[in-house]
Amino acid sequence: MDSKVKLQKKLSPINVLSLALGCIIGWGAFVMPGNTFSVSGGPLGTAIAMAVAAVIMIVIAYNYHYMINRFPLSGGEFVHSSKAFCKTHGFVCTWFLGLSYLAIVPLNATALALVGRNLLSNIFVV
Repeated sequence: MDSKVKLQKKLSPINVLSLALGCIIGWGAFVMPGNTFSVSGGPLGTAIAMAVAAVIMIVIAYNYHYMINRFPLSGGEFVHSSKAFCKTHGFVCTWFLGLSYLAIVPLNATALALVGRNLLSNIFVV
């Protein structure tokens, strides 16, 4: 692959809005362990679980780093799996990735209730 090929670095206003909204919703992933898991697993169990999750995320980040450097093209996982295997594998990989993204939306949406509860100081609690 030509080393001079570069992706354009630009974000539209809708891209920035989507990124900010995703970060706000994802905030619950950092608050929920203290409120939920710490009670049942204790501080050590929660720390171990978060360390294991961090190691998994580091492995994923390393793979994305490799993929972006090896194939600096738009298309992400589809391009990587298509080039490394074949178009059929790229198609299947992309569909499963899309389904996983759709599955995570309702899980992250539960964080909205948590954010609302914390911001509104439990005014809806009876």
